[in-house]
Amino acid sequence: MKRVENSRKPGTGGCAVTACRYLPAPMTTTRSTFCIGFVLGLVGAVGVASAAEPAKTPGTKTETRVVLPPMKPGPDGWYDASAPDDSFKVRIPGLFRGFVEEGTSDAGAVTHTVGVRANLSAAFGSETTYTASCIRQKGDKRSARERLQANIDRWDALGSMRYRKQIDSASQPGFEFEMADDFKVLRVRLFAPAQGTCTVLLTWLPVAKPSDADIEKFFNSFALTKR
Repeated sequence: MKRVENSRKPGTGGCAVTACRYLPAPMTTTRSTFCIGFVLGLVGAVGVASAAEPAKTPGTKTETRVVLPPMKPGPDGWYDASAPDDSFKVRIPGLFRGFVEEGTSDAGAVTHTVGVRANLSAAFGSETTYTASCIRQKGDKRSARERLQANIDRWDALGSMRYRKQIDSASQPGFEFEMADDFKVLRVRLFAPAQGTCTVLLTWLPVAKPSDADIEKFFNSFALTKR
């Protein structure tokens, strides 16, 4: 059985090493400049509500950390990770944690996010961050392609994508892109299943890139388990 702990993350107000970071779920707010060099997770200046109170202000969220049972790696050293609600699975090359976020979008719509995240040591004292998450917005009547395109547009407004490609499958539309500067590289796959949107995200230091095989292994392992 999974046990939960409340955790609070500081809000972000500007581009600083300890303040500006990526959040692991599809964005609820946007920033006028793209400060990839100081961030981990998905881009967005988000005010965080107290864990003791529901998120009511547009653009806020409350995160609950999910403590998972003891983990054992597979024969290849990778771990089988599942969302806290078992809605998706993904493989990660190290210990990870689950999280659930309740929040609101910029427009005030209620959002619910589930995900897994791992911050793993890499070369030159850096970290590589693996994140997978899915978000649902209450009352969202948009089609899958409309939801996907809205997510792409918000990312596109934050900075230049040095490559982009469609990754449509038979079951859901998808999109992959990469952003980079002197401090951080960010690769993302976005999916739009029957409900909500899902983000699979990997960040690394430019001089500490994971192997291409590991990058593809992580992204290709993502799969929905509930429709």
